Amino acid sequence: MAVIFPLESKKTALLIYDVTNEMADPGGAFYDPSVNRILSQIQKLLTLCRRRGIPVFYTVPVNKGAEDMGRMADFYPELASRRLFRPGSYGSQVHSSIKPEAVDRVIEKPRYGAFYGTRLNQRLRRKGIDTILICGISTQVGCGTTAREAASRDYKVVMVRDACLSRPIADQGWGPVNQEDVERVHMSTLARSFAMVASTDEVMRKLS
Repeated sequence: MAVIFPLESKKTALLIYDVTNEMADPGGAFYDPSVNRILSQIQKLLTLCRRRGIPVFYTVPVNKGAEDMGRMADFYPELASRRLFRPGSYGSQVHSSIKPEAVDRVIEKPRYGAFYGTRLNQRLRRKGIDTILICGISTQVGCGTTAREAASRDYKVVMVRDACLSRPIADQGWGPVNQEDVERVHMSTLARSFAMVASTDEVMRKLS
């Protein structure tokens, strides 16, 4: 049976994963038109969290070159060759539709997980946070990795299902996987072992 966590505003934080111009702007290298669906849901979450005083954290990828990417360079050589996500570049900035406010924290990260090589854990602990709402791009890579990292640090993790973008997977030797199947399998796996999975409306009701 799926786990259901109680949500307390004073112990909860919102983590918006990698919704950058390179991902969410039509001119971005990794733009997917489906992103527009999740942007509206993230905007709802932001409005509620700011009204309730819930801390908001954003992650952005930082790429200083192949020598800084570790094994990621094997799987995404175009990140290095095309100089994508350079620190301070337009592509690495948070998309304007969900622009951070002065009180929000933007976490620059070198790998898939938001905890690896960052001070996210320390910042959350200082605020007394024990529950993390995760949304952003994409379900099967960064959001899922971060959910596992958070669960391994004993945070209660909530994957906001309709505020996460799942991408189809091209044939890796076993046939292509469509977007619907990617979301179903990854959310089911997270719900079984790592996180509570809920819709934006369900999260908002629990926090209101």
